[in-house]
Amino acid sequence: MIGILAMLACSGSPPVDSAVSDTAPQEPREPGSYEHLLLFDLTSGAGGRTAGADIDSVLLNKPSGDYWAATVVDELLLGADNEHLDSSHALGERDSDCETNVFASLGGAGGYLLLSFGEGITIDNGDIITVFEVGSVMCPESGASDELWEIGAMDGTDLNDAQYIGQSWGMGEISVNTL
Repeated sequence: MIGILAMLACSGSPPVDSAVSDTAPQEPREPGSYEHLLLFDLTSGAGGRTAGADIDSVLLNKPSGDYWAATVVDELLLGADNEHLDSSHALGERDSDCETNVFASLGGAGGYLLLSFGEGITIDNGDIITVFEVGSVMCPESGASDELWEIGAMDGTDLNDAQYIGQSWGMGEISVNTL
């Protein structure tokens, strides 16, 4: 299945709600190093109070150590009945469990979070990204469903510049090898 980031790379068509490009020049860095992670909800037909992918936290594992998402750079959380619109609930270490609902619901297809892992922390080939999506993997007895999401790496805030990394359902781990 080809996700929205892969389609953008092929078609060059911007998403409906894409952000405006940064105008400041970027600092030079190693090729394939990016400062932001785009987490994009691919859940179709989402609705209700926990619409779409329910993100508890995101972990970047690098040879130098583990880094949790630290800052929301940009967001689009959807859903008229969505009760989990606080994007800060996707930051830091895991704090949601099957009893405590501390997560951000992206609201279904088109919802996204653009995250940073901290000053000077980049996403590079060889890293491993784990998305903790509250669903049947994290809460097997809750009846929660696993939602489809994908990730990309980028600098700035123009969603058209995202470099596709991969996609998964529910709580998933993806090795970065496409940058």
